[in-house]
Amino acid sequence: MAYRIDGWDGIAWYRIGYKGGDSLMVMVGDDRVFEVETEHVHRIEDKDYCSVCGQIGCTCDGRERS
Repeated sequence: MAYRIDGWDGIAWYRIGYKGGDSLMVMVGDDRVFEVETEHVHRIEDKDYCSVCGQIGCTCDGRERS
């Protein structure tokens, strides 16, 4: 499941956990953990982003999209 974060337009994220009321997020294709207020995290559809580079709207990963 992937997410977008307010203020980080165009980047897909994975949620790896929670810390207090915040979400622990990692950019797709990266390994750094960011602590983000959960109210700024929004789910996106699986094929709305590239699973390789993490850009929302990119289709270079070769997944079938209809």
